[in-house]
Amino acid sequence: MKSILQRQHVLIVAHADGYLEVFGEKNLDIRISNIPLAHSREAERIAEDALELSLPRCYRQLYFPGKRRATATLMPLLPSTMARAKAVKRTIRQLNQLVQKVTKAKAARSRQGAA
Repeated sequence: MKSILQRQHVLIVAHADGYLEVFGEKNLDIRISNIPLAHSREAERIAEDALELSLPRCYRQLYFPGKRRATATLMPLLPSTMARAKAVKRTIRQLNQLVQKVTKAKAARSRQGAA
């Protein structure tokens, strides 16, 4: 019988200054590593190799594309970006309400025409 793995939840919060906070249960063993800056493909490969060699063995086995669980590119989150996102959500909500009203009105006219 296969045992079902209990998925652990981890939250990583990135601050604008590069500071990271990792939140999760106490049974998590977390390591945060940083790949050295590289300016060419060859330098990137060397930097990744250097990271791999610097990792303790238990983490080295995780540093494999098949073990990657998420990726992200972080950019500063500006208040103006948040305001634009809020405005877009509001506009979409208003458009959805308008579509519902038009759909209901068409259905009502259709029923009246059929009667």
